[in-house]
Amino acid sequence: MKYIKQHKNFFDSDVFCELINYSSSLWHFNEDKFNIFGTNHVWPENIVMDSNTILIHKIQTDAEIFRKISGQLQKKINIVPVSSLIYFFTPGSHIPWHSDNIKLQGAISVYLNDTWDKNNGGLFHYDIEGEIKTIVPEKNLAIQQFGIVPHSVSCLTRNSQVRVSLQIWY
Repeated sequence: MKYIKQHKNFFDSDVFCELINYSSSLWHFNEDKFNIFGTNHVWPENIVMDSNTILIHKIQTDAEIFRKISGQLQKKINIVPVSSLIYFFTPGSHIPWHSDNIKLQGAISVYLNDTWDKNNGGLFHYDIEGEIKTIVPEKNLAIQQFGIVPHSVSCLTRNSQVRVSLQIWY
């Protein structure tokens, strides 16, 4: 079985605010906080293609913020996360169509931007049984992927703000 499910206002407001502060502190970073993996250094060429860099920060599983993320996941949808990352999509970045080669149950993306204009790109597309659907990023919206679902993120326009999301694997 495979599906995509949306959860609006996923994190409680205090945890969501902590995530915003955490990601904001990373953005005004000193480079060691990113563990730095820019996508063009760690993702395969068929995923990077011609995308600008997506900066990634891995949240350590012993970090307080990971504990809070885990608590919310268990409380809201009875899921225990294995790992969590913050993605900073820069203008001109995208992720082409692919299926995650996950050996786990699935993944969750939570949008951390306060607002998002769909004209700036960064839209989440997915294909369920040949039907392509699109989700526009929205503050504190969680997109739960169960099973292997083909998906992509459209290219951000050159003048867009940075698109920030929390990626959770379970």
